[in-house]
Amino acid sequence: MTDIEEARKVAQRLRVGDEDWMPINEDAADTIDALIAEVELLKVVDAEPVAWRTFDGEGGYDYRAYEGNEGYQADWNTRNPNHVGWVDALYAKDVKHDTE
Repeated sequence: MTDIEEARKVAQRLRVGDEDWMPINEDAADTIDALIAEVELLKVVDAEPVAWRTFDGEGGYDYRAYEGNEGYQADWNTRNPNHVGWVDALYAKDVKHDTE
């Protein structure tokens, strides 16, 4: 079961009440529903990165366009096994990707 499914069940239990669990709390259920909606909106956006950011090893970053360099991160990790994770994808909008 995903976190979102679990949150929906909690919201439902808050709405109907559960003598073994807790009394009815519409405000908490509404807050959970609002958070679920926000997470689902972020998941709808299936954005491509707009650029790559590569750590330079000295506290700075080098940038390159994503277009035409789609495989850059994988290539970097293959060529630089001691520096895997130094390349990050940058997005035009704050996008959180589901890691499940």
